[in-house]
Amino acid sequence: MCLPVLGNASGDILWIALAAGTTLGGNLTIIGASANIIVVEGASREGVKIGFMDFLKVGAPVTLATLSLAALILGLEYWAGWLT
Repeated sequence: MCLPVLGNASGDILWIALAAGTTLGGNLTIIGASANIIVVEGASREGVKIGFMDFLKVGAPVTLATLSLAALILGLEYWAGWLT
């Protein structure tokens, strides 16, 4: 769905924003990234239970903070003319 928009965009800013959003967005939930599932399964084998809501309570602020920071950095780089 994003490919037609990104294909017609000038420069790399939208590609970089898409990559940042999908990468950082994986921090939100356990199923957001395969690494999250692996860590939760490993913790379970060690006797540490991490539930969906427990993960979400930490993942939501982390995701919000990292996506906000990424948007700020991309905005500043675009404003400075480093990205077009």
